Amino acid sequence: MKSRDGNRLFRLSLLSAGMVFLLIFVVFVLKSWKFYFHSMPKDWAVQKDRQETEEEEGQGGRISSKNILFISSDAASEEIFQRQIEGVRAVLDGTETHLDSFHVRSYSSDDERDATDFYADMNAYLQKKGIIYDGVLVGDDRSLSLVKQYKDSLFPDIPLIFFSIRDQELAKSVSKNSKMTGYYMFSYMKETLDLATALQVRAKSILAIYDNSYLGAEEREEFLSLQDQFPDYRFEGINFSQLSREEFIQSIENLDEESILLYLYAGEDEDGNRYPRSQITKLLLSKVSTPLYGHAMDEEIPGFLGGRIVDYRLMAEDATLLLTEILSNRVKIEEQPVTEDSPGTLYVSDRVLTAYRLSGKKLPRGCEIKGGIQDIWRKYRDIVIIASLPFLSLFLFSLYFVLSRMRSRSLFKVLEEENDRLLYEQDQLAHKLRYDYLTELLNRQAALSNMEELLKNSKEFSCVLVDIDNLKELNELRGYETGDLYLSAVANRLKKMERDYGAVASRYGGDEFLIVFPRAILQEDSLEIKEIQAAFYRSITVSGETVYMKASGGVACSEGNANPKEVVMSAGIALSAAKTKGNRVKILSVDKEIKRE
Repeated sequence: MKSRDGNRLFRLSLLSAGMVFLLIFVVFVLKSWKFYFHSMPKDWAVQKDRQETEEEEGQGGRISSKNILFISSDAASEEIFQRQIEGVRAVLDGTETHLDSFHVRSYSSDDERDATDFYADMNAYLQKKGIIYDGVLVGDDRSLSLVKQYKDSLFPDIPLIFFSIRDQELAKSVSKNSKMTGYYMFSYMKETLDLATALQVRAKSILAIYDNSYLGAEEREEFLSLQDQFPDYRFEGINFSQLSREEFIQSIENLDEESILLYLYAGEDEDGNRYPRSQITKLLLSKVSTPLYGHAMDEEIPGFLGGRIVDYRLMAEDATLLLTEILSNRVKIEEQPVTEDSPGTLYVSDRVLTAYRLSGKKLPRGCEIKGGIQDIWRKYRDIVIIASLPFLSLFLFSLYFVLSRMRSRSLFKVLEEENDRLLYEQDQLAHKLRYDYLTELLNRQAALSNMEELLKNSKEFSCVLVDIDNLKELNELRGYETGDLYLSAVANRLKKMERDYGAVASRYGGDEFLIVFPRAILQEDSLEIKEIQAAFYRSITVSGETVYMKASGGVACSEGNANPKEVVMSAGIALSAAKTKGNRVKILSVDKEIKRE
């Protein structure tokens, strides 16, 4: 019983789980349908404003009616600037804050002249705008180095927050001005070189690609400063600003696996041609036959083996949030120290790693493998989980029905076996009710009840009733087992007569037997009478002593429409007469007088 209850509970649990998973899937589908298909474009802005309002309430409110200027040396088309401006707008969108951006143009290589030209450009820009800015954001080293010289004259008493600053000393020197603070970022160039040397174990030299720009020069100096930490490698540089496009291609075409190639920054060649990052990286990937590594990238560059990805957007968000806190008078800029803020990830491309047949077993700790199974799983995990819900429900439903069918078959089999057993017991019981247990002949009740059915088509028939005279004596002297053996032997002879003559034999009493012969009128010299006498009149030898068995019999015949039971009674009368006449068989006809033999 406990096993059945447990199986039933398990099947119900499967069914319930399948229904729950299916319900979750339906809810996701309905929500997605409503969001993507039933939401009109005009409602998107309302939803976004509502979400931003809730965020503002959670943050205690934001600034409003403020003007902020973002200064950067990167062109508007540069990926780094795009990431930074996305981060700034992510904080300011939804407020009444006005945002402008100023791009510092390229000047001469004379630092003093550059500063003068910057001041003139910046001053002209401010006069043209005619806007008094409440705060300033600076997003790179070159812009910060220029702004710091004219901060008091260009932006007096205005808070200035800088970020994405690679030169830590520059950041700390600028912070001496009480109205300037911000974030610098650690350089992870050594981390990238550790990655490259771990992957390319046969390399003998490390080549860096840079140009003469402000950022390129900074990167070159940092690269050369690391030479002492990699004494087994030869450090070399390829200055894009000193080469034409063709010369640059020649310098990288013949590089092999013994060279580690690190892209720092290169945007302008010897002829003054400027190249966006996407174009220069495409040129590199089409010409080199050795892995390429990147440093301080804003995103994963397809085709590069690996390097450091810097989250410029998040850094811009952090700086903008700090500026809004200051403008809202929640914090004081004088109390905000310059701190480090360099979120990012060291990564390796699984696809490129496989293409160059490099082993990833010695990757530095914390290095992520992008494009691998784990990365694909993280990217599509939610979609896979949602899409698998109906299949999981279908599997659980199928399992439930399979188990239910197996249960039904098991129950059906049990019922069949139980039915067979009951039928067998019924047959056994019916057999016991109709047949004598010892002789396997019909008993008295069965013989009498079935006689009319047996003889319904027989107007002529004979009934022989035989009684064993000395069976009691045999049982008392030789034991009941001997008597049972004698009775079984008699029954076997009578069964043979059933087969030979179509007779029906039965044990009419303890020592009486009734033999009915349908469609037969027996005479005193009939062969059937002789075989009956031979069956009963026989000797039995027990323990070397012979016992002669004796029996009396009576025969009654019907030659008309006599009742079968009356014929049996007549046979009984004949039997009694035979016993009184010294065991002589008496033949009696229902329609005639009793005649003596």
